[in-house]
Amino acid sequence: MRPKREPEQPQRELLEIDLEQLIDMSHPLVRLGVSIDWQSFEQTLGGTYHPSQGAPGISTRLMVALHYLKYQQDLSDEDVVAMWVENPYWQHFSGMRYFQHRMPIDPSSMTRWRKRLGDAGAERTQIFIANYSQKESDRLGLGLRFIAIAPRIVPDTDLGKHAITGYSRYLGISAEDFARGMAAPPTACIVATAVIELVLNPDRSLGDVFIVSGKGLEALAA
Repeated sequence: MRPKREPEQPQRELLEIDLEQLIDMSHPLVRLGVSIDWQSFEQTLGGTYHPSQGAPGISTRLMVALHYLKYQQDLSDEDVVAMWVENPYWQHFSGMRYFQHRMPIDPSSMTRWRKRLGDAGAERTQIFIANYSQKESDRLGLGLRFIAIAPRIVPDTDLGKHAITGYSRYLGISAEDFARGMAAPPTACIVATAVIELVLNPDRSLGDVFIVSGKGLEALAA
């Protein structure tokens, strides 16, 4: 079942601390949390849930926030969840109102969430990081350009072969049949050529978000 829009907020207990009274609201992570269009994640990722069957999913904002922190800090699932309990800025970024003393989820839920989302979630996360980084670069006058490139499955790489094996097993077909059914899959050479093309032609008017298929590079609306 689709998750609730915001993380579940336990009923406030006596002496429980309001996070906004505890943190510096000008902190970069607070500003990042305010600037993110969290609803766009819910719209993009909501299709992976059944609309009515099963227990309600974990808050999309909480899971996206945990994964952002995990990769930013280079942490395991277990470590990012454990450190979340100790960090009020992380909790606020995840949508919490009051300081929490317990882990919000079991770390194993993060692995299941990644398997559920697949490419859609990974691409949306890339887009949001590139967009935010570009806004901060423009605001500070750094002159940097941030780009999100989301290649389709690349069959001739180890990662692509692993993905094809997993998807085909899930669908109950052979890896060969799955690969034949892919529409214009890119090769590693095509992806490399696309990256070089962007480096050599840094024209901002082309866009900041791109998809790479067997047909080459294509700009997408973020």
